[in-house]
Amino acid sequence: MIRQQLIYVTASFASGMIIMLAYDVLLIMRIIIRRPFVLTALEDVIFWLSSGIFAFYVFYRCSEGVIRIYAILAMLFGMWLFKWSVGDRAVLFAEKIIEKIRKCLKLLVSRCRMRISKKSSDC
Repeated sequence: MIRQQLIYVTASFASGMIIMLAYDVLLIMRIIIRRPFVLTALEDVIFWLSSGIFAFYVFYRCSEGVIRIYAILAMLFGMWLFKWSVGDRAVLFAEKIIEKIRKCLKLLVSRCRMRISKKSSDC
């Protein structure tokens, strides 16, 4: 009995971390591909509905559908711990890398345009 509850709490904690990892991946994708507000809101609704289904699946598989407050707290703690320890830093790091890649691509494109314009003016 205790072992099953420990597995339940651990699975809840881990699933909270997985949900926040997935959300951070979504945030990084938003940095890469900017979207209008309506699509961003729609993405959020779909993401959190999917996360709710995933959480219910974890609860159902681990305790036959009985949702316990300590499992919800473990899931929330897993979400918070991931966001606090890894999530925010990973998103900021990814944002800096993406910005550097964008700058390099802009520089490359501008140099290519200069070469093309020089060749066309030589004619």
